Amino acid sequence: AAMEGNLRIVQLLLECPGIDVNSSGKDGRTPLMEASFNGHLQIVQLLLACSGIEVNAVDEEGWTALMFSSLHRDGTSAEVTRLLLESPGIDVSMKNLNGDSALILAANLFWSSLGKLRTLVGFRGIDLDIRDAQGKNVLMTSIGTGRQDMVEML
Repeated sequence: AAMEGNLRIVQLLLECPGIDVNSSGKDGRTPLMEASFNGHLQIVQLLLACSGIEVNAVDEEGWTALMFSSLHRDGTSAEVTRLLLESPGIDVSMKNLNGDSALILAANLFWSSLGKLRTLVGFRGIDLDIRDAQGKNVLMTSIGTGRQDMVEML
């Protein structure tokens, strides 16, 4: 339901006694990861309000909800990213099994939102010199995508 954006079904499921908001499905992805990847802003808000939500949970490949939000490319992606960044305990320095952080992923995609990258860059304590597995930081990664607007912003 979180993956498909069905807010009403997610609301009903969360009302069930004993529901595990962090349960994982395909590839170890949680509802928060699925909603973040698909840009379902209202569902992300609803899940983040749940007691016990694990914002730094990882799937089988080490991806977090924040990393998934960095891949989404419609108008809600920067807002989803902002909500995740405001979550208590969020760890922006986590890397997936490929060595990519949310910041590197956002800078690595040609279609990535400049607003989303700006949101990540502006987050308190984010390491702009974080490196991927090839040793590239966010500026080097942005240069590689050919996005002059990102390079200028950085």
